[in-house]
Amino acid sequence: MGSGADETTSTTHARRQSTGTAGVGRSCLVVLSEPQLGRRIPIEDAELVVGRGSSAGVQIFDSSVSRSHAKLTIRNRQAFLQDLGSTNGTVLGGLALPPHEDFLLEGGDLIRMGDCVIKYLEEGAVESRYHEQLYRSMVIDELTRIYNRRFAVEFLEREMSRTRRHGRELSVVLLDIDHFKFVNDEAGHAAGDEVLRQVAVCLRDQLRREACVARYGGEEFLVILPETGAEGARVVAEMLRAAVESLAPVIDGAPREITVSAGVGVWHDGLRGVEDLVREADGHLYAAKDAGRNCVAG
Repeated sequence: MGSGADETTSTTHARRQSTGTAGVGRSCLVVLSEPQLGRRIPIEDAELVVGRGSSAGVQIFDSSVSRSHAKLTIRNRQAFLQDLGSTNGTVLGGLALPPHEDFLLEGGDLIRMGDCVIKYLEEGAVESRYHEQLYRSMVIDELTRIYNRRFAVEFLEREMSRTRRHGRELSVVLLDIDHFKFVNDEAGHAAGDEVLRQVAVCLRDQLRREACVARYGGEEFLVILPETGAEGARVVAEMLRAAVESLAPVIDGAPREITVSAGVGVWHDGLRGVEDLVREADGHLYAAKDAGRNCVAG
């Protein structure tokens, strides 16, 4: 508890019953306001800055949130919140926090940063499981059962923040099913849906757990590769291309050759955000298409 809080406030916080277990990998934040309503943010570091700036561990896209607005710290299985001298202030359970003092967090606490409302949840809380299920329904593509574009953007934003803070490598691969329109036109949309499902499973099963694959558009898939540079990304892209080529899904009772073209994008200081990195991969994807399809560029 911060030294500036009065005794009544300190006692109130100390006596509240925890709803779960605080800890790195065991707690999360859930955004309860637009434009990121429902976003679930796992707490994966013992010290995490929340703010609008690109260097924040949790980036909140709201003009009322300061670039470095507040800090969440896990110590001795307890979570603490500290305002970092933000412009519009941090409010915890109706209490406006004085800057640069730690205040104890408990599961279920509501935090207001500017106009953004966030709930802090701990592992084991019933509400945490509910929010996890709700969030999962919002970020899983209904057809392919892999992640959707929304999750891919959030995942990539989080990895970009880590990349900036720790100087790590980061790459993406954008893949597009070749001649997919012909599949729909010749065999029907049900066959096209089955191709999408099989390609999605194929891509997912080839990747290590740290990577993320999402359906990014109609027949486009985005693969995010943390701590992977250009050479490693090209190796992964070629592996994925070859795996899809050997898939040969059965359509109308006969196996059909399905291929993908892939473009690689690699994070560098000249890029500003998610759109820039995906745009770089998309440019290389078009180059792969122009080179005859069923190949990797970038």
